[in-house]
This record gives sequence, structure tokens and C-alpha cells, in this order.
Amino acid sequence: MEFPKPEEITHAPMEQLQGLEYCIDSNPRW
Repeated sequence: MEFPKPEEITHAPMEQLQGLEYCIDSNPRW
């Protein structure tokens, strides 16, 4: 089993956060 690199570990959550912000911006909750 290979361990993910530190860059990959920190990169994954950032992508998810950006995706979340994009969803919130494109779908505003009234």
C-alpha cells in the first residue's frame, strides 16, 4: 500500500473546498 505524498494530502481538501465554493456561488440559497 502506497502512502499519498504530503502535497496530495493537502491538495485534495483544497480542491473540495474550491468545488464547494463554486457550488455555493452558482447555486445561491435564497
